[in-house]
Amino acid sequence: MPTYTSTPLVRRETVANCGGFDENLPCFEDWELCLRLAESYKFIYLDRALVTKGTGTANISAEPSRLVEAIERLCKQYTLPRDTRAQLLADAGANPL
Repeated sequence: MPTYTSTPLVRRETVANCGGFDENLPCFEDWELCLRLAESYKFIYLDRALVTKGTGTANISAEPSRLVEAIERLCKQYTLPRDTRAQLLADAGANPL
């Protein structure tokens, strides 16, 4: 369920009720928020592109060590599908252990 902050349409009070973004995570704050939202709310999927994502060398997502740290924290905190950790690590450019 990876997502980007600009793709979900969520009421402000709903985000506030879930505690907002976890600012202690080095990255994936948006993904972690979606996991918490999914525990209490129903999602509707739109099968069309809503945004275009760009990545530059200054982005946090360009730092694999920060991505790995966030992935490990998410995997410890949430019950994720079996292959999710390996897929996230591969997407981050890290080798799954």
